[in-house]
Amino acid sequence: LAGAVLPFLANMLIDNPYAHRLARKVISEKILEITGLEIDFKAIKVVAVPLGVDLYGFKVFAPTEEMRPAVSASHVKARVSLLSLLLGQPSLSLLDATDLRISWPLPKMAMQLLAEIQNRIPEEPVSTEPFHWPPEFAPPIKRVVLRSAHLHLLAPLGATIPGMPSYLTTIAQGVDLDVALTSWNEIALKFHVNSLNFSHDAVSYIEEGQIDATVRLSNQRLLVDNIAIASERLTAHAIGEGTFHTFGPYKFYKDLALDLKADINGDISILGSFLDIPDTLGRVEGTANLRFFFPIDTTDAFDFRVAASAHSLGSKLFGFDLHQSSSELVIDFNGIQFKNTLITLEGQTVATA
Repeated sequence: LAGAVLPFLANMLIDNPYAHRLARKVISEKILEITGLEIDFKAIKVVAVPLGVDLYGFKVFAPTEEMRPAVSASHVKARVSLLSLLLGQPSLSLLDATDLRISWPLPKMAMQLLAEIQNRIPEEPVSTEPFHWPPEFAPPIKRVVLRSAHLHLLAPLGATIPGMPSYLTTIAQGVDLDVALTSWNEIALKFHVNSLNFSHDAVSYIEEGQIDATVRLSNQRLLVDNIAIASERLTAHAIGEGTFHTFGPYKFYKDLALDLKADINGDISILGSFLDIPDTLGRVEGTANLRFFFPIDTTDAFDFRVAASAHSLGSKLFGFDLHQSSSELVIDFNGIQFKNTLITLEGQTVATA
C-alpha cells in the first residue's frame, strides 16, 4: 500500500502552480537558447514518480509566426531516468509525442532563426579523425515514441532545367514509431505509416501506401526483420541484413552494406517513371535480391543493385506487349538488363531473348 500511496502523495505535492511556472520557464529558456524559437502549451502536468513532465497543446514557433508553428503536438511526455541521476549523467528514460506535426523546410522566420543560432556557434577545427561507433557518451534518451505523427518533407535536388528546381516530396500521415536504445550497440526500431505519398516533382511513386517495419542494430549488424509496403501500385515484403564495415582499433565506421530479399507485386509503371521509359505499365510479380552500399567514411559513392526474377501479368514495356512473359533482370545506375526472357501467348512460347 505504501508503495502506491507515497508516489501519489509526491505527485500531489509537486504538481502545483509554482512547479508549473518553474517548468514552463526552464523549458522555454532551453528551447530559446538551442533554437532561437519560442514555445507555448495549453496545459502542463509535473510528476515526481517517475520524475517528468507532460505538456498539452505544445507548439514551437518563431515570434512572428505563432499561427504557423514549426513543430506541434497535442501531447508531449518526458520522463527522467532515476538511475542516470544517481550516476550523475541525467538522461530521459522516455520521450513520447502524440499527434506530432512537422513540415520541412520550416516557416521562413523559423529557418532564419535557426541559421542565426548556427552562425553564432564558434567554428571548430575540422577534425581529420574518422567517425567511430559507439560514441563516447551514453544515449541521452532510452526510448522515443511517436503516435499518429504527420510529416511533410520537401527535399530540393537542384535544377535539372535552369530556373526550375526539382524536389522530392514525402508526406507521411499516421506515423507510429518506437525506438528503444539499450545502448548505442543495441537499438530496436518499429514503425508503422498509415498513409505514405512519395513523389519526384510531378511523378508519383507511392500513393496512399502503408508501411510496417521492424529493424534492429546489434553491434555491427543491422537486422531487418520485416519491411512491408502496401499501396495501389506496389505490394512488397522484405527481410535482410546489413553489416557496418569498420577499420582501426577504435572501430571507425567505413561503410554499410545492406542486403534484402523481397517478394514483390507491383505495377511496372513505377519502373517506367524511375527510368523514364514511355508507355510502360501493367502488373508484374516476382522476387528480388537488393544490395545497397552506403558510404560513411570512404571516397566510394552510394551504389545499389537489384537482381530480380519477374513474371508479367499482361504488362507493357516501351509499348511492347509482354503477354505472360517471364524474365530475369538487373537494375543499377547503368540502367536495366534483361536475361533469359520468355514471352508466352496462350501457353505457347512465341519469343525468347
